[in-house]
Amino acid sequence: MTDNGRVSQPSRIHRWMYSLLYPAFLGTAIVGLLNTEETGARLYWGILLACYFTAQHGEGTFLEFNYPRSRVVQDLLEIVALAVAFSALGVLPNKVMPGWMATSPIVAVAAVCVAFILPPLFRQGIRREGWSGVVQTTAGPKTTHFNTILTILSAIAIAAVLLWGISMTSVVITGLIFLVYVSAFVLENDNLKSRFPWLARPT
Repeated sequence: MTDNGRVSQPSRIHRWMYSLLYPAFLGTAIVGLLNTEETGARLYWGILLACYFTAQHGEGTFLEFNYPRSRVVQDLLEIVALAVAFSALGVLPNKVMPGWMATSPIVAVAAVCVAFILPPLFRQGIRREGWSGVVQTTAGPKTTHFNTILTILSAIAIAAVLLWGISMTSVVITGLIFLVYVSAFVLENDNLKSRFPWLARPT
């Protein structure tokens, strides 16, 4: 409901973004991943990025009634990072990028780092959401440091990619970070709210 009592309407651009543009690129990347001849670290990085962008898409679907312009820009940049990363990993057709950029390990590293830095950059630097927030628990509102924890996890993942590139070492480290995020802040967030509210995500 809006302040004047009228029912708020979902954002049309959100519908366009999350029902067409984002899933189109993500679906193309996943299909390409299923048909790729790549092996080793490049294949595993493709699988991890598919999971990561799927999670990002899932998080964004809940923003249909609160979809600020900054999030629109963030999503567009994520789609660009997705296309560049999967092309540089050899998953998408080379026509997505110029030949000198396609399947380039340097381009892949840069695209992955951009993908990981966009959420904390927009959350902290653009939208100014702060390092701490409030989580609603059965005992009342509690302070949570979820944004700080998420930023630290993103920084560790970026550091791993910068240090080891597109390798098995970096994909294992980043994969473990992603598993921590999904298991703790997605699957078990309700338990965190009751036991460790300072860790729980606000929503």
